[in-house]
Amino acid sequence: SRRPWLVVASLLATATVAFGTTEAVGVTQFTAMIVRIVTGEGTLVIEVDDPEVQVSLDGEELSITGAGLQEVRLRPGQYQFRAMKGDTPLLQELVTISRGDRAVVRVSREAPETAAVTPTEETHNRVPDITRASEHLRLGRFDDAAAEYCIALSNCGPEAAPGSTRQTIVDQIVRSDELFERVTRLLPQDINLWRDRGHFFAHQSRWAEATHCYRTRLELGPDGAGLWCLVAITLLAQDDIAGYRDLCEQMLAVFADETHPDELIFVTWATVVAPASVTDRHKAFQLAERALAAKPNSPWALRNHTAWLYRLDRLEEVIEAWSKFSERGYEEYRLCFLAMAHYRLGNTQQARQYADEVQQRKPQWSASNQWPFRVEVETLQKETENVLSGPPDATAMPTTDDAHPPPDISGEANETPPAGDANGPPQPVED
Repeated sequence: SRRPWLVVASLLATATVAFGTTEAVGVTQFTAMIVRIVTGEGTLVIEVDDPEVQVSLDGEELSITGAGLQEVRLRPGQYQFRAMKGDTPLLQELVTISRGDRAVVRVSREAPETAAVTPTEETHNRVPDITRASEHLRLGRFDDAAAEYCIALSNCGPEAAPGSTRQTIVDQIVRSDELFERVTRLLPQDINLWRDRGHFFAHQSRWAEATHCYRTRLELGPDGAGLWCLVAITLLAQDDIAGYRDLCEQMLAVFADETHPDELIFVTWATVVAPASVTDRHKAFQLAERALAAKPNSPWALRNHTAWLYRLDRLEEVIEAWSKFSERGYEEYRLCFLAMAHYRLGNTQQARQYADEVQQRKPQWSASNQWPFRVEVETLQKETENVLSGPPDATAMPTTDDAHPPPDISGEANETPPAGDANGPPQPVED
């Protein structure tokens, strides 16, 4: 196939830098050197044991020249020798060039040691490649590791489901700056790696780096509103209120004609979790109404709709709606909005009770494995305390600049806890 030769080309270019013996672009001299490329079809081996020999790639052709040698050009698929063990090929020798009794160049492919594979065994089939890649990474051989990880990734889907082969690979790639840079250069089309790296940084509370990765993913290609929502939350975690406002305005413009209810749920939550997020609050509320009409039994749609009632100063409706809201896992949201609505209506004692309950529950929600949930509750709790410290005026709205969380929140991205546990509510899934 074409892919293994492209990987060879990449590694040859890397070896050129390492040894500093380049004759021309794509042409490298090796002395007593072996390059082994692990592929899904086996290990491609290029062995050179003569300083006069040059090996180069021209498109799909491997060219071998040197003192006393006629040029040999090899295209993939032309084999001269095959060693077998039963019905299993052990070595496919493409070409060997000798001087006297000594082989100076040998190009071969060693078949992988695998048993018969069924679709349900795909993960196990890729483990040897991942293991070798991990060893390269441990030894600091980033180019070798990147090449093997790329081959493994090419056999996976674009989404990293928990426990999948791709998730195993991605978890290792995103943790290493050197490896991530090389893999994204070799596989620029795998743009979801930027989103995955953003999740890793968000888990580490490295908010600026998470925002950068999420934004890069959006710049490389369209994505759902769920990713936009994560950008908004990382901006709140950084106190970047101006950036948060700008993003919310962009979301309203980009998703103004959206009809998918799950997309609308992400948009209307991202724009309601902090105050003064958009200039056209009624437009955002219309999207929340559209989502609730499409999914009347969705607790997410109901939560967002009720939160937007508060942003529109419809305080009695907020209290009525939240008082009837019995879905488990949303208690912190409910308590914050009830506290603010009651206080602005003059029910200061009731408001204080709700706010105190949020604080009493902090040991549970602050330990959630959902970093977005923690940032959201921190944001709402801070806003709640700001409202309760001011005059109980139903027309007074707190400023956005006072409604943001501290920057030391950490957690796991994209984890969905069971309904009602301390991690917060289940989250709608990004498409």
